[in-house]
Amino acid sequence: MFDKTYLNIPSVIPNNVSVVELTEKRAPTDASVRLLKEMEEKAQEKVIESISIRDCQIDCQILKEKDYMWNGMRYTIVYSMNGKKSKVNVKLDDVEIINLGKIGVAETLRSALAVDIAT
Repeated sequence: MFDKTYLNIPSVIPNNVSVVELTEKRAPTDASVRLLKEMEEKAQEKVIESISIRDCQIDCQILKEKDYMWNGMRYTIVYSMNGKKSKVNVKLDDVEIINLGKIGVAETLRSALAVDIAT
């Protein structure tokens, strides 16, 4: 299945004709798959070794302010991750806060923080 044969026949035939036949032998499928898996495992081990989890620390504080002009609440999430300080602003009006409840507001803030960390 993986073996290929190439025939090289010139379009203009000179007096001394020669036909070159090349045969390419490839590794069997099972050996190729095993080799690929070994390479993937070694690459994954190298990536895992290069990530230091103990250095990833997140310090976070949330500031909640009433926004009278907008008739809602403004949440400012200030967090520090690996020494880099960032800020996320989330605005929710009073109707959203009532509909979401405390748990819904917390999930909204968590999602906004996750999106900011991911970008």
